[in-house]
Amino acid sequence: MNSKLIFNSPSILAISIFVLAVFYLINFVFAITGSKLSRLSREDGYALTYSTVMRNLTISIGLATTFGSQAVFISSLAFLFQPQSVVWFTRLNEEYHFLTAK
Repeated sequence: MNSKLIFNSPSILAISIFVLAVFYLINFVFAITGSKLSRLSREDGYALTYSTVMRNLTISIGLATTFGSQAVFISSLAFLFQPQSVVWFTRLNEEYHFLTAK
């Protein structure tokens, strides 16, 4: 039933991906800002960033059980998006040094 809705209206997929991208961008910005304000070491900054960003999948599973099929769709996309966002963060951090060593 929902698959027909997604295939008939691909804008739902585009909007969902955009919302997830913004959500994870905000998470990364808060984690990086928090690690810089706390003057954490590079390793602790990674730990803070990964633990705050990676925790969202378990929260999304909990929301999916509460809110039903719409939340399940977003959670499914999050499972695809989150590992890639962590890989890109690691690559970008090596190039631009978001988390600096003490």
